[in-house]
Amino acid sequence: MLTSLPSKSLLKNSNFFFITALSLALATVISIFLAMRLSFFFNKVLNYNWSDDVIIRPRRPKMLPHVLSKDEILSIMDQVVNLKHKTILMTTYSSGLRISETLNLRISDIDSKSMLIRVNHGKGNKDRLGSLS
Repeated sequence: MLTSLPSKSLLKNSNFFFITALSLALATVISIFLAMRLSFFFNKVLNYNWSDDVIIRPRRPKMLPHVLSKDEILSIMDQVVNLKHKTILMTTYSSGLRISETLNLRISDIDSKSMLIRVNHGKGNKDRLGSLS
């Protein structure tokens, strides 16, 4: 339990520790510090005897995506007339890229010899390799 607000240098060092040593995502680290601030506010400012067990974080429900049939995909691809747009759409769909990953894609990220696409700073700020089909 916190007795005083942590200093900025402690917060910077603990951010570094949480992200590197514990391999936590930045969003998780932010959630931890927001919970610490809430605890400090209720316990020290409002003088409540407040436990950390009070906050129950609900889980997001996991839903299956809607999968399009081959005919639906072909009809969508046939509607696109511009060759550049069709190439972007086909690369995005066949490689399973997200929109932000497609927008950040560069020619140097495509390795046509090994048929791989390098995705830099994808979801969760992680790099990955995708197949070029």
